[in-house]
Amino acid sequence: MKRTIIIIFSIFWMSGFSFSGEDSFIHPGLLHNETDIQRMREAVTNERGAIYEGFKALLESDYSKADYKMRGPFPEWGRAPNIRTGEAQSDARASYENALMWAITGKKEHARKSIEIINAWAGSLKKVTGIDGVLAAGIQGFKFVNAAEILRHTNSGWPEEDAERCEKWFMDAWHPTIEHYAYFANGNWETAALQTNMAIAIYCSDRKLFESTVRYAVNGAGNGSINHLIVYPSGQCQETTRAQHYAQLGLGLLGGAAEIAWNQGVDLYGWNDNRILKGFEYTAKYGLGEDVPYQHYLDRTGKYGLGGQHKNYTEISTVSRGNFYPIFEKPFNHYTKRRNIKAPYSARVVQLKRPEGPTRDYVGLGTLTHWRLPSNDANPVNSPGTPAGLVAKSKENGILISWVRSVDPISCTNAQKYTLSRRSNDNEKFKIISSEITETHFHDQSAKRGTLYHYVVTATNEHGTSKRSAELAACSHLPGPWLSKDIGNVAIKGYSKFNGSRFTLEGEGNDIGGTSDAFHFAYAPMTGEGTITARIVRPMSSQWTKPGIMMRKTLAADSPHASVLLLPHWKGALVSRSAKGKTTQVSGMTELGENHVIKKNRLSTPYWVRLIRFRNTFTGYLSSDGTDWKQIGSIEIPMGGTFYVGLPACSQLNSVTTTVTYDSVSIPSWRTPNKEKIIMSRPEPRWHKKAWVERHKKFNERAKKGNVDLIMIGDSITHWWDTAGKEIWEKYYTKRNALNLAISGDRTEHVLWRLENGNIEGISPKLATLMIGTNNHMSSSPEYTARDIRLIVQKLRSKLPQTKILVLAIFPRGGNDDDAARQKNMEVNRLISDIGEEDMVHFLNINETFLNNRRIRNDLIPDGTHPNEKGYSAWARATEPTISKLMGEN
Repeated sequence: MKRTIIIIFSIFWMSGFSFSGEDSFIHPGLLHNETDIQRMREAVTNERGAIYEGFKALLESDYSKADYKMRGPFPEWGRAPNIRTGEAQSDARASYENALMWAITGKKEHARKSIEIINAWAGSLKKVTGIDGVLAAGIQGFKFVNAAEILRHTNSGWPEEDAERCEKWFMDAWHPTIEHYAYFANGNWETAALQTNMAIAIYCSDRKLFESTVRYAVNGAGNGSINHLIVYPSGQCQETTRAQHYAQLGLGLLGGAAEIAWNQGVDLYGWNDNRILKGFEYTAKYGLGEDVPYQHYLDRTGKYGLGGQHKNYTEISTVSRGNFYPIFEKPFNHYTKRRNIKAPYSARVVQLKRPEGPTRDYVGLGTLTHWRLPSNDANPVNSPGTPAGLVAKSKENGILISWVRSVDPISCTNAQKYTLSRRSNDNEKFKIISSEITETHFHDQSAKRGTLYHYVVTATNEHGTSKRSAELAACSHLPGPWLSKDIGNVAIKGYSKFNGSRFTLEGEGNDIGGTSDAFHFAYAPMTGEGTITARIVRPMSSQWTKPGIMMRKTLAADSPHASVLLLPHWKGALVSRSAKGKTTQVSGMTELGENHVIKKNRLSTPYWVRLIRFRNTFTGYLSSDGTDWKQIGSIEIPMGGTFYVGLPACSQLNSVTTTVTYDSVSIPSWRTPNKEKIIMSRPEPRWHKKAWVERHKKFNERAKKGNVDLIMIGDSITHWWDTAGKEIWEKYYTKRNALNLAISGDRTEHVLWRLENGNIEGISPKLATLMIGTNNHMSSSPEYTARDIRLIVQKLRSKLPQTKILVLAIFPRGGNDDDAARQKNMEVNRLISDIGEEDMVHFLNINETFLNNRRIRNDLIPDGTHPNEKGYSAWARATEPTISKLMGEN
């Protein structure tokens, strides 16, 4: 038997590490790499030692049998309510245990059984559901992915097309359930998601996903990141006060993630002074009957711990004390054999439990799979793993970049040095900042305030240099006009950061309410009227968080303000304080709906919020998709000309911060850049103006009737063709089946919204004229306005491909060229003067018609902005030759 096994493996086993493409993942590289399997195979062949005793535990399992009878597959399974839960658990376990049996013994019948199970489920399962879906998918999905990784990289006979189909299955059926972790739950849910997200990333060779999992492990918002699961350096865990088996579940699943990361050369085990070891040692010591230190703790959700809204835990739980689960062998062997670090209490538990067997929730089998001899290698045999877990924190004088230590997992040696490089835009090459970094952090003091950078790291040892890490986008402080500060009295100082697309705020504070507020605020000064729009996205840790948007008169705690907030658990509302020190009012309470809030009050999707100021009227809106908006109320508040607009983070927890994340943020002076660093206009309606809404509706009704050959698009300057220019319009344009699509007060974003919402549906005019932007001078720079005009032209070209477009320069305004608004308009005109596109788009500047020695002609534009009848006549005469030509009349 021994000789047969050895011969089989010399035939099927691939020698050396296998690397996948540009990302250089090690395969097999989840719970077991090739060295691990070689070690198990030799021990089982020789039938001796602890590993062989562990193998006997695997042999005794009904799920390791090649004649296991599959209980699935099904298109859906879930937990709470249980839908085919037992069947999925059984088949997941059998797929893994049979794959492991194949790798150790070389018996093809085990490979065939595991392949049969995986292929069947991959061809059927579409989703994992239920209130406990995250936990269920994280625990059972982990077994399926580990089985697939073994089969794919051991010449098992599994066709590559099936292995590729399995990639899609993991991403489509499993990943969506665990993608966003479980910010609302205890830590074991999140570590379940963490280990399986990481496993899927490696199986699918997805470096971006892998990087996000390591970042979450070291810097995640919820209870499952390392410092939030093991809450104190003593090793006390988030669920120590709940029950010992729950504390062990969280630790065991975190240990799975750490082992996977190690096999890719990333030392999560060692992060933050071996924090994971401290959790295992603390839990083992208490379970063995000894005293351990205890500190009160309130978890990240605000639900569990001292003062918890759901469970007010005030002491260590004795539930399950002394019961140990098969989770200790793996970390014990890592720390004591790979790293030569003592773990006395884990050692005692290992001796009690050895050999570890498998269970429903745990992969287990640690004695078989992870018992090892002490590492004696002093020199690396491979280059270090690709650095991962990059995190940035803005400092007063630059950006602090940190990452997780890189190692050669075979020799158990650390990288000797790191090289950090950066660039400030996609067109630049990365430039080295420092190539002699010996720690896992670097303070980039040369970073300019408000500038977005992209960083990468490589690791080097005597054997070579790693591949470059995934990019980290980071900004020193906040971009453009944005600032941040704590409002009112907070126990923990907050902070804000921006990564090029998202604002992430960390803030404490007892409430946005009463007669004064306490929260963290990312804000920008704003003048006059305008709109703020944002999307609230995950992560958001405290379940008592009040995320949203705010317009605030001052930065004092008792300042008047108007806000659109999501209130626990979860409803949108207009929240306001009408005067300094007055009591906060809440109005327009609106349910988000069952598609967005699942059972037990969990916010399950991103949500959009918008707040518009018109004079001293503040109007709030909610939207599930950023397109269809619902008005939730208006409030009158004297606010003054300059005020503050921004994003809050308020945990409503005592000495516990919350993480709140926003994207798609738009204010008049700034918008979130897209990937190409182009500032995109966000189409906006003006629902607060009844006359605007009515005129917009009339446009849509007229468009539906058709028979339109000429449209004129713009603001009040064009709108007034209906009044001051009415007779001129009749003379020049009525006969051309012209439609005036202008509304007084419109800016570029309003025109964009109207074009997307019916104004030009069902028509195909010969010509569209466009003059817009004079109202943008108070809210946008000339560059933004010019870019928006180009976007409007693009929209017209897309929706009306047969229509020619005539873009008119914005008319002069004010007395002379010294007028600030005119200067902005002149710059916009310069920037759009080259907007022409062959025969379809043309630019025409007739502004000299209205000027005399650069001063505006009062006989044509008496109010400095709008033409009178004589002015409209001059306009018509100046454009007539061009309009006639473009409409094909001569």
